[in-house]
Amino acid sequence: MRVLLASPESEVWNSRKHVHMGLAYLAGSLRAHGYECEIWDASVEEEVESFDQKLARDPFDIVCLSAPTPLIVNAWESAKTAKKHGAITILGGPHLTLMPHESMEKDQVDLVVRGEAEYTIVEIMQAFEKQAEINRARNQSPISSLQSPITPHHFDTEAGWGHIMGLSWRNEAGKIMHNLDRPLPDDIDALAFPAFDMFKIDRYTNLNPLTEGLDMNARAFTIVTSRGCPYKCTYCSKPITGDTWRARSVDNVIAEWEWLVKDLGATEIGITDDIWNLDRQRAKELCRAIIKANLQVPWVTVHGMKVNNTDQELFHLMKQAGCKRVGFGIENGDDWMLRHVIKKGQTIDMVRKAVKHAKTAKLETMGFF
Repeated sequence: MRVLLASPESEVWNSRKHVHMGLAYLAGSLRAHGYECEIWDASVEEEVESFDQKLARDPFDIVCLSAPTPLIVNAWESAKTAKKHGAITILGGPHLTLMPHESMEKDQVDLVVRGEAEYTIVEIMQAFEKQAEINRARNQSPISSLQSPITPHHFDTEAGWGHIMGLSWRNEAGKIMHNLDRPLPDDIDALAFPAFDMFKIDRYTNLNPLTEGLDMNARAFTIVTSRGCPYKCTYCSKPITGDTWRARSVDNVIAEWEWLVKDLGATEIGITDDIWNLDRQRAKELCRAIIKANLQVPWVTVHGMKVNNTDQELFHLMKQAGCKRVGFGIENGDDWMLRHVIKKGQTIDMVRKAVKHAKTAKLETMGFF
C-alpha cells in the first residue's frame, strides 16, 4: 500500500520554513520496517502544487496527516481531499492526542493516532495487511475502495485493530473505539533516525536568521537528543502529553549528528529538546563528543535551557562545540510570579547568573516569556 505522510495546507504565510520532525520520524520508522512512503510538507509544496493536485496526479492508498491545534480544521479539509481521491485517512499530532473523539466524529477521518507514533504506525500497517487478507478471503475489494469517499471506514476486530495501543478506530458496526494509550517508549535509541533525506531541503530556510555567524542559506536540520520534561510549569502541556524525560545515548546522538553533517550536508543544526540540559553532565559529554568528532557546525538550542542547571564550563563547552545561541525559559521577571503562579522552580538571580555565564562564553542569548 502506498503511504503519504503530509502536513495540512494553511492560509497563513510564514517566512520561516523548517523541516517537519514528526513526519520525518514516522517516515524513518516505516522505512526501517520495510514500508515505502513519501512526504508532502505543505510549507514548501503548496506554492508549487496543491494537495488536491498532488493526489489527483499521484494517488495514495493511505494518507497520514499531522495536525497541531491551529491547523486542525485545515487537517479535516485535507482529509476530505484525501478521501475524495480514494485514500484511507489517518490523523495524528498534539491536538489528536488530547481530543481524539472530536476528529473521529468526522466522516473523513478513518483513524486517529494518539501520542508518540513511531511504533503505532508500523502496527497499523501490519493490521492493514491482515485486513487485506480477510478481505481477499471474503472476495471483497481492496480496503481503500470498499466505501464511498464520504463515509468513514469500518475495520474488522479480527485484523487486530483493537490491540494497537494509542489508536482510535471504528469497528465492524461503526462504533468509535479508543484503545488503551501507548506507554512512552523508554529506549529512544531504538528508534530509526528521522528520514530527513526525504525532504526537499533546499526549499527550507535556516533556523535563526538574526543570529550572528549563521548562514541565511544554511542547510538547516533539527535534532532531538531527549524527549519529555519532568517539571510541572503551569503553562506547559508536558504534564498532559508526557512528563517522563528520556535521553538518547551520546553515541546515538553523535551517529545522527554525523549523518546530518557528512551525508546530508547540514550547515546548521537546532537542538529541539524540551530541556536538553536536564542532565548537565550528559550535555557536557555530548559537547565533548561533538568536538572530538570534529562536527562543529553552527548550532542553537531551539527551546529554553533550564537556568538552574547550568555552569560556566557547560557554556564554554557548548561554544567550543559550535553553539552560536542559547535560549532560556525565563517566563517572568518577578520571583513571586515564578514561584507561586508559574511554578517554574527558578529565581531571577538564577536567570541572571545563567545569562552572565553564557555571555562570558560569547554565546548569543534569547529569553522565552
